[in-house]
Amino acid sequence: MNTIEWWNALEDQWKRAYNIGYFGRPDTLEAPVEKDLLQLLSTPVLRLVGPRGPNPTIPFELTNCSGINGLENITHLFLLHNAIDSLAGLENANQLISLFVNDNKIESLEPISGLVNLEALYINNNSIQSLEGLSDLTHLKTLNCCFNKITSLEGIHEGHRENLRDFFVTPNDISFGSIREFEDTVQIQVKKG
Repeated sequence: MNTIEWWNALEDQWKRAYNIGYFGRPDTLEAPVEKDLLQLLSTPVLRLVGPRGPNPTIPFELTNCSGINGLENITHLFLLHNAIDSLAGLENANQLISLFVNDNKIESLEPISGLVNLEALYINNNSIQSLEGLSDLTHLKTLNCCFNKITSLEGIHEGHRENLRDFFVTPNDISFGSIREFEDTVQIQVKKG
């Protein structure tokens, strides 16, 4: 697929977001020039912050991650203060090292379960109920999952012990006793957010 075909396949919200938040252009659906599209497709860093966030880059809230497909070199992704309810669309972002999707409406981590290069994951202030999608993400050094609906720490295990140094869990719907048992068993300290 060439760059124009990729652009034409994007949802309108993503065309607008890229034009405004990445290129600094007016609110339009029009495709940038080829050179600019190539730059976007190879960018290692993308920051699209919705209007509720500090220093917003777009005047509306994105509702999904579909526009990330095709950004094969993305290593640091910031999709903060939007209305994203699913991480679907990130499955092939295998180069991701840092993912910031706090202050959204995300419910599940399953779509990112194969992103084994992730070192920093900020998913605080969402609607996540389980960390089970993180079992294979043992390179995580920082995980902030405060202010969700998490009831269990299943998904984080001894395999995370070597790297996970900053694990922010509370407040959530998990008991102090469960956290204490987790710390004793897995030997990873839980921090308060």
